Amino acid sequence: MTEIGARPAMKRGRLVNRPFGAEGTVLRERHSAADFTTLNPGVLD
Repeated sequence: MTEIGARPAMKRGRLVNRPFGAEGTVLRERHSAADFTTLNPGVLD
């Protein structure tokens, strides 16, 4: 992974509005930073 790809913002961006993936690993819609608390632990690591 590149340095840019390792940044937290890039990791979050890959999860938002993805149409596929297991429940708890994608965000169908995001309206606030608190929405990331619904993800499974470790998804953003």
